[in-house]
Amino acid sequence: MMGPEHVTYEFATWWDIGGAFYPVSAVRSADGVMERSRAVFPGPAAIVPSVQGVRLTVPDTALTFGAAEPAFSDTAPDTVRIASNSFLLVSPAFTEVVALARDTVWIFDATVGDVRARQDSSWIARLFPGTHPVALVVMNMAWPHFAGVRSWVAHGATIYSHPGSEAFLRRIIARDWSAYPDALERSRRSAEFRFRAVRDSMSVGGGAILLSPIDGISGEGALMAALRKDGFIWASDHVQDLDHHNLYVSDLRRTAHRLGLTPRTISGPHMRLRNWSSVEALEK
Repeated sequence: MMGPEHVTYEFATWWDIGGAFYPVSAVRSADGVMERSRAVFPGPAAIVPSVQGVRLTVPDTALTFGAAEPAFSDTAPDTVRIASNSFLLVSPAFTEVVALARDTVWIFDATVGDVRARQDSSWIARLFPGTHPVALVVMNMAWPHFAGVRSWVAHGATIYSHPGSEAFLRRIIARDWSAYPDALERSRRSAEFRFRAVRDSMSVGGGAILLSPIDGISGEGALMAALRKDGFIWASDHVQDLDHHNLYVSDLRRTAHRLGLTPRTISGPHMRLRNWSSVEALEK
């Protein structure tokens, strides 16, 4: 889902059961970084000569995969107005936010990948004519809500996110897609990864936008964004719905109160505009 990967499985220990060897430990690495390991210990172990070990030879008929298909097929988004210079970009699968603050276009979430980024870019050109710097806020590390980050980096966007996300985002940007080039790979020579960490509440866009980590144990490195003048809050996938009380919504409400915000509306990637009163009602 995140582009081409070089994945290796290393089976380090084997168990001899009646002449048949079964792996005791295994390590999976992706792009040279260990992702997970597993080990079982069925009984006492014994050292055997390496010549008795298992040999795995990849056959010449091994599969070669073509260009990856998008993990999420989605139709082109439409708009729902939040205020004069802020909009939801709504599709059947994902909702995002675009807003113009001073001369910069701000994007909250970049879902799906290159295709959605191109669709969003077309809407941005229509909604905010002219040439504008672009800033993308990666709200959390929930794939595919940041799947378009490579495409926006290719187009010069500055990335804002929680400091705990930086190392992973750098891995995503550095990943080699030369076999099946995406927008970033095609502009690799000129593209630059510009990252700004949101460690505490951060006022951007001339004060029009407030970014902040979400309080509480459910925060998990997630951010919220408030369009102050518009009375709107976005917390990405942190808010799935407002029909049931849960810790995520409670922590978001607590964060908004701590920051002195008095929002009127809220939205998320799987819902349209809702009144903030829905959040307050859940707490009651």
